Amino acid sequence: MDQDNKQLATAITNLQKQMVRIETKLEIHSDHEARIRTLETGMAKNAWISSLLTAGLTAAVVTIANLAITGGI
Repeated sequence: MDQDNKQLATAITNLQKQMVRIETKLEIHSDHEARIRTLETGMAKNAWISSLLTAGLTAAVVTIANLAITGGI
């Protein structure tokens, strides 16, 4: 009976250690997910800046090409 109690205690200790590892990994994954969401939110807030810059550059290139073709330069 004493051997069974030791085995049970060992099994419980091993399960507790594994639970601690799982909880730690879950916390790490949760932290990574929160960081990624924060970065995605920041990118979405500033997306209009790159859109305006791209539109402006495209308009400038088209204008220069149009002037070059029509002989305005």
